[in-house]
Amino acid sequence: MEAIQLNIPHYLPEITQLLDGVPRQLVLVLKTNDLLRGIEHSLGTGAQHSNYLIMAKSCLRALGDHQVAATQSWTTALYWRLRTRLSILAVQTYEIWLRIQHTFRGYYATV
Repeated sequence: MEAIQLNIPHYLPEITQLLDGVPRQLVLVLKTNDLLRGIEHSLGTGAQHSNYLIMAKSCLRALGDHQVAATQSWTTALYWRLRTRLSILAVQTYEIWLRIQHTFRGYYATV
C-alpha cells in the first residue's frame, strides 16, 4: 500500500487521462460511492447495503427523468417511465430478498 502511495505522482497523468474519457455521470457515481464509504468508515457502521440501494434507486430515477425530458413523443416518455418503475421495482425486490436472507441467517445462527 505504501508503495502505491509513493508512486501516485508518477501515475497521476495516466489516471487523469483515463478519467477524461469517463462520462461525467459515472465519475459522479464513483465519487458518491467513495463518499458513502468514507462516511460509513467514519461512523463505524461498516458496509450498509441500504446506502447503495438508495443510491441505485436515485440514479435510476434521475436517468428516467432525463430520458423523459429528452423525448418529444408521449409514447416514448411513457416507455421510459414504465422502464424506470420496473427497474426500481427490481432494486426493491432485491432489497426485500436481502432482508429475508439476513433474517434467516440470524434465525439459523441462534438455533
